[in-house]
Amino acid sequence: MASAAQIAMDDSPTVRLKFISYASDPWNCVDMVAIITYLAGLVLRCIPVAACGTCFYAARIVFAFNHMLFCFRILNMFAVHSQLGPKLIMISRMVASLYCFNHVCVAFLVFHSWNYCYDVEN
Repeated sequence: MASAAQIAMDDSPTVRLKFISYASDPWNCVDMVAIITYLAGLVLRCIPVAACGTCFYAARIVFAFNHMLFCFRILNMFAVHSQLGPKLIMISRMVASLYCFNHVCVAFLVFHSWNYCYDVEN
């Protein structure tokens, strides 16, 4: 709702320019991707297992990605808090130093879940 209000209250004359102005902020783009992935995960989750056996597992992967996006967004909101801000800066520096390790973990989890889905089918 706040995103729609932000788009509507923009000073641009046309809807297209209002949307372009809204999308120019990277955090608004993260919000849009988070909402789209949530809806995609919800649609995949509502498909019966009899119709598509892997849709449930795909929905779990999409929801995990969505959770990660919302966590980034919440971290961004709390970064300006006087007590939480410094702690979040320390956490972000720690995550930046563990960047390669995070990529290896994500690759392992994705391929493990892919292998699990493949084993469930067979």
